[in-house]
Amino acid sequence: KFTGLSIGADFAGFTLGASVGEDNYWDVALRYAGEFNGIRIAGAVSYAVMSEFNGVAGALVCTTNCDKEVEQWTGSLSIRHMPTGLFFTGAAGTRDVSNAQVGAATISYDADFYYVSGGIARNFFGIGDTVVYGEFGRYSGAGQDVYGLAAAGVDVEHWGVGLTQHVDAAALELYVTYKNLSL
Repeated sequence: KFTGLSIGADFAGFTLGASVGEDNYWDVALRYAGEFNGIRIAGAVSYAVMSEFNGVAGALVCTTNCDKEVEQWTGSLSIRHMPTGLFFTGAAGTRDVSNAQVGAATISYDADFYYVSGGIARNFFGIGDTVVYGEFGRYSGAGQDVYGLAAAGVDVEHWGVGLTQHVDAAALELYVTYKNLSL
């Protein structure tokens, strides 16, 4: 029985990967990680398609014979200036769903998200990095096939601030965070 196959290749900090799986799943991703002039960069972009499945496939359920298709793009980028410890992370993605079953109806919809975070990470006290950060994210159109919200889906915004203290000698992280979520 065939279940899946993954392949990958590395060159000059770039990694290209692809996979294919049972129930008509395939994806491809390009990643990069490197450091130059004191700036560390990591990023990725990916594309995936899941189609023609019946029954449960993760959180995506089709209880009858249907031609549901999920097409997804995602990407992320993280940058850290090593001498100062200043950092930024951003991510975004979109998901297009066709022929999803919601009760007796069949719908198509889009969902998307973006997320940003930034702060500073430095070893101020000699025991490990202290990280102070803020974050914001927006998620639009989620839950339409799960909750039957075909007209609009759910929009969620979140913001937060946090402090993490790394204790290198104990391989320990102590943290406090505040997050605000709104629908």
